[in-house]
Amino acid sequence: MRVIAGLAKGKVLAAPEGRRTRFTSDLLRGSLFNILGQDLTGKSFLDVFAGVGSVGIEALSRGAEPVVFVENDRQNLNYIRANLKHCGLTGKAQILPLSFKQSLGKLSSPDYIFLDPPYSVYKIENILQDLMQHAILSHFCVTIVEHSKKDVVPRRLANLNLTRDRVYGQTVLSFYKIAQMSADKKKQIHADYP
Repeated sequence: MRVIAGLAKGKVLAAPEGRRTRFTSDLLRGSLFNILGQDLTGKSFLDVFAGVGSVGIEALSRGAEPVVFVENDRQNLNYIRANLKHCGLTGKAQILPLSFKQSLGKLSSPDYIFLDPPYSVYKIENILQDLMQHAILSHFCVTIVEHSKKDVVPRRLANLNLTRDRVYGQTVLSFYKIAQMSADKKKQIHADYP
């Protein structure tokens, strides 16, 4: 597993042996950042269920700052710290050693949220509802969920819409954004509530 582009391009990331933790492959990360853009300078990024930090480190390498990693597995946290140090990106990252639920009250809305929950453990709809309930999602925020092709994900959840999805073998990247309110809808609200 290597950093694909940016400041830390080519750096090999450490990860535990075996399949206890599922990692976002180089191909999938490459595809994700081809969609998001090669240069993320000035963009903030949240990597939830961060594993060993490969997605957040890729964002950092491409200029995103700040990047917040949310992970509660002690072994994975050690790998995130080691990988950040190895890539020379330690000072640009914040690590929250918390579960997803514990982190909700400590997060603010970034430009991008990447969610890679353990397959079959978390229901995607519940995760998105939690983010909406804690006002972490904003109109400019793009939320990306990596999930199994077998998972059923909502196309619309209140004003959060699935804007695109990309299938890579048995894995899918689903992109969500809050719908912008049309000018006519805004006028109607102002007419109803002067």
